[in-house]
Amino acid sequence: MVLKPLRERRLSTLRVSEWIVLGYFAYVAAAAVVVPVEAARRRRTGLLIIGIVATLFARSRLSASGSIIRDWLPIGDIILAYWLPAAIARPPNEVWEQRFLALDRRWLRLDVMQYSERLPGVIGAFLELSYLFCYPMIPAGLAALSFAGFRGDVDRFWTSVLLSVLPCYGLVVWVPLRPPRMLEGAVTTPSRSVIRGLNLQILSHASIQLNTFPSAHVAGSIATMLAVASRLPLTGAALGVVAAGITIGSVLRRYHYAVDALAGVALGVSGFVVSRYVRFMN
Repeated sequence: MVLKPLRERRLSTLRVSEWIVLGYFAYVAAAAVVVPVEAARRRRTGLLIIGIVATLFARSRLSASGSIIRDWLPIGDIILAYWLPAAIARPPNEVWEQRFLALDRRWLRLDVMQYSERLPGVIGAFLELSYLFCYPMIPAGLAALSFAGFRGDVDRFWTSVLLSVLPCYGLVVWVPLRPPRMLEGAVTTPSRSVIRGLNLQILSHASIQLNTFPSAHVAGSIATMLAVASRLPLTGAALGVVAAGITIGSVLRRYHYAVDALAGVALGVSGFVVSRYVRFMN
C-alpha cells in the first residue's frame, strides 16, 4: 500500500474561512470552561463543538463537485455561532443596558422611539424592509458573486463576513444585554406596519433574545456589501443602499443601540480590509 504524501494529508486543506470558524468555536469552548454554568450545559456545549469541528474537517475532503456545497456551508456555521454562546451567557447586565441607553440619548438628543413612530410611513417601511433583508443579504451576496463567475472569491468573501460577525456573537458571553426595544416598550407598541410586525415575530421566535454588540446584522451587511462591490460595483451599490437602511433602521426602530450600529460598521469595514491582505489558495 502506498502512503499518501504528507502534504496531501495536512490540515491546511481547510479554507481560511474554515480556520476562522474553527478558531471561533475553540474560543466558545474555552469560554464555557471559564463562565460559571451548569455542568450539563457545559457538557452539551462541548459535545456540540466537537461535532462542529468534525464536520469542518469532513467538508475539507469533499470532491470538486462537492465544493459548491462547501461554498454554502458557512451559512450553517453562522447560525450555530449565533446560538451557541447564548447557552453559556450570563443574565443581562442592567448596568450596561442603562449606559448604552444613555449613550443613545446623548448622541441622538431625542426620544428615539417617539421620533421613529412619527417618521413618514414610506421611510418607516423602507427601514423595516431593509432590516428584514438582513437575513437573506449574506446568501444574496454569495449568490451574486457565484453566478457572476467569481467562485474563486468565495473563501475571501466568507473570510470578510466571518471576521465581521463572529466577534459580535462571541461577545454575547461577556456582554449580555437586552435590545432597546425590550427596555422601552417597543415590543408592545401597536404597529400599523405589517413589515414591522413580521420583524418582531421573527425576533420573538427565532432569536436568542439578547443584543449582539457590535450589531452582527450591521457588520455582516457592511462586509457583504464591500465584498460584492469589489467585484460587482453596481450590485454592491444596491446592497449598499440596503446596508445603510439596516444600519439606520437598527437604531431608529430600536432593534439595536446606536453604539451597536457604529461598532458594527467599523467591524464590517475591518473584516473586509483584513480579507484583502490574506493569501488564499484556490
